[in-house]
Amino acid sequence: MINKFVTAVIVAAGNSTRMGLDISKQFIDLCGRVVIERTIDAFEKAEAIDEIVIVCRLQDMERIKEITEKNNFIKVKSIVEGGATRGESVSNGVRAAAIRCEYLAIHDGARPLVTPDDINR
Repeated sequence: MINKFVTAVIVAAGNSTRMGLDISKQFIDLCGRVVIERTIDAFEKAEAIDEIVIVCRLQDMERIKEITEKNNFIKVKSIVEGGATRGESVSNGVRAAAIRCEYLAIHDGARPLVTPDDINR
């Protein structure tokens, strides 16, 4: 089997207004780690993923960068600003993918229960 270059675009640019909280849902603590940290970790550990692009709000970029550095997530290649809609945010993430990208995996950053095995399948 020929290996294909796969970019995961993790979209975490929403403002979580329906949650009714003062923080974005991707930053809610879930058993000692924030939601987005768990989501990124699953893609970091998935053998099928070659690079990760994270899409977030401008005001969250520094925090995402800190999480990435703290965990030594080496597959995270870009952190880009989201758009006015989910579609625009996904588009921004896709445009940041490596030129050699052959496949894309698009995932919601606030969905941390995905496993590396799920991703590899």
